[in-house]
Amino acid sequence: MIILITLPWSCQCVYNQTSMILKNIDIQNFRNLINININFSDKFNIFFGDNGQGKTNIIEAIYLLANMKSFRSGNNSDFIKFNENKASISSDIRFSKYNRNYKLIINNEGKSYFLDNKKPTYLNEYLGSLKAVVFNPEDLNIIKGYPQQRRALLDRAIFLSNSNYLSKILYFNKCLKQRNTILKTNPKYIGAYTDIYLKSSYEIYKSRIEFIEKISPYFKNIYSSISNSRETPDIIYTNRDPKFLLEKLTVDLEKNNFREVELGQTIYGPHRDDPLFLLNKNSIKKYGSQGQQKSFILAFKAAQILELKNSIGISPILILDDMTSELDKSRQSFFYDFLLNQHGQVFITSTDKYLLKSNRLSCEFFEVLNGRIN
Repeated sequence: MIILITLPWSCQCVYNQTSMILKNIDIQNFRNLINININFSDKFNIFFGDNGQGKTNIIEAIYLLANMKSFRSGNNSDFIKFNENKASISSDIRFSKYNRNYKLIINNEGKSYFLDNKKPTYLNEYLGSLKAVVFNPEDLNIIKGYPQQRRALLDRAIFLSNSNYLSKILYFNKCLKQRNTILKTNPKYIGAYTDIYLKSSYEIYKSRIEFIEKISPYFKNIYSSISNSRETPDIIYTNRDPKFLLEKLTVDLEKNNFREVELGQTIYGPHRDDPLFLLNKNSIKKYGSQGQQKSFILAFKAAQILELKNSIGISPILILDDMTSELDKSRQSFFYDFLLNQHGQVFITSTDKYLLKSNRLSCEFFEVLNGRIN
């Protein structure tokens, strides 16, 4: 059945009402969580309690199960409870026409992943099906942060929309690693490796630019709704033409061959680019206020969700880590309106046990105390 939804920011999205639902989760020895077993609501799940009790650890476990990477920094050893040798996260997940069990086991050496208690042959059999979008306070610092944070924001969004992007990124990283090795060991053979590197770079350029073009209409409409202003936001991947970027990269590599050999590393390419985040054609990093920067990131994440619904017909899982504490009343109002229009499952952490109880939302509440559900 096709449903037409009119959103409060006047951006219409047509999609099949399809979603994925985490029916439950089992967490063992993950950070401060010793033995957690929870059955979830299909709609809103609120984890409340004082700071430092383990609320964020629960939603981090959900995100980690979906992406095999955390939205927080940390090594594998950081995920494992002190004095334990491994941690595990598993969940029964209901898709439209079938159920699957996802399981992740973490030890100091790495992560092992399982579908229905079997080890998949390829990583992309596990990654890509379970789609989760996280809003967390650290996201609001991406604009002021380093270029790799902005690239990561873009790459994660592209991967959720197109799981084939993972293979492109992995192949590019392989080509980059090979080229760096040749620069260090036998640079006279660099030509052949440069050709392969250029082809893989073009695929990354093309994917990033195409995604920005797809998300842009949602992004601009949502930003306007959040800010109630005439400001025009924009994201440009250093240039809007992947062929131009490829030609520029070719020239840069040729001109700087000696310097690259001296450094023993590739200094130009998609791994060094910095997407341009603009407001009224000016850098929002340099000239935007803190409020404008928050609106920019909120608009990007919300637009990402709408693009997912429109392009693949799936409502992703939304994970919100104490976001309302970082937002003023107008942005909180947008946030609640946005949540009301979602058809997917939502997980929220808050120190306020009354959060959303008066906001027309049907919620399941879980109190978290000392790493346990009270």
